[in-house]
Amino acid sequence: MDRFDTTGAGAIRRVLSVLCAARRVAVFAHEHPDGDALGSSLALAGFLRAAGHEAVAVRHGALPDSIRFLDAPGAPLVEAGGFALREGDAVCLVDCHEASRVPAPLRRFVGPAPLAVVDHHVAADYPTEAVYAVPDASSTAELVWNIAREAGWPLSHDIAEALWTGIVTDTGRFSYPSTRPSTLRCAADLLERGAVRTSFIADEAFHLVSRRRLRLRERLERSLEFFDGGRIALASLGPRDYAAEDATTADSENFVDVPRFLRGVRTALFLYSKNPGSTNLSMRTAGDLDAAAFCARLGGGG
Repeated sequence: MDRFDTTGAGAIRRVLSVLCAARRVAVFAHEHPDGDALGSSLALAGFLRAAGHEAVAVRHGALPDSIRFLDAPGAPLVEAGGFALREGDAVCLVDCHEASRVPAPLRRFVGPAPLAVVDHHVAADYPTEAVYAVPDASSTAELVWNIAREAGWPLSHDIAEALWTGIVTDTGRFSYPSTRPSTLRCAADLLERGAVRTSFIADEAFHLVSRRRLRLRERLERSLEFFDGGRIALASLGPRDYAAEDATTADSENFVDVPRFLRGVRTALFLYSKNPGSTNLSMRTAGDLDAAAFCARLGGGG
């Protein structure tokens, strides 16, 4: 019996039973969404709508420039401020393995409605058995693709591009160790059936930057400090930096990669604070060092 298995076909069927029984599915991702969070949300809501169900992806706050192209006219994406739970709704959390990562305006909706969870991290102890969580999967987008295949849902161009964005951003364009044969089979299917604009998405997600982001990065580079003989690199941005460039934390998405890709660095740290009184940490490690385990001790991870 696979009652407690979150990784196999039984887990997918339990998620589908919640989604397909609802009058409407509201898909939530974590706050400050990245390519996988937004791509998975839009893809899952898009799949459901194409299959004849009512579904919306709900977001909170501004999107980073790198993934804003996904918010196209007709996309099933609504602002959290305009969302209200209806009778018969179900909630599906994607790429959001802990309730604390649900955007604050949406947390009150996690509990009153039937709940499903789809994630490529170890899922927290949610009050539901409808959990499809595969910690060694490349991305949540790959898991959404698995669900769609099990359900027999049709794949459209827009859904394929949302899934592609989730996969390429969370695998570093297929360079991270989480890239598996299953990941490449998924990607091949998206290319064959979805006519994905790979060059366009690469430009938007990785190459094109605003002048505001460029100036913010200059400030970040000037902040660099090194410890332990250069094996630890720390970069930081504070409220004055963001205010000086009229920037938000979305403009510093993935800035931890600046110290991370310096030769000889094994631990990269990025401290950032948009408002006085609160500071966030982003961490990346190389080799056998485990950033997720360290961050988990501080109440974070992912």
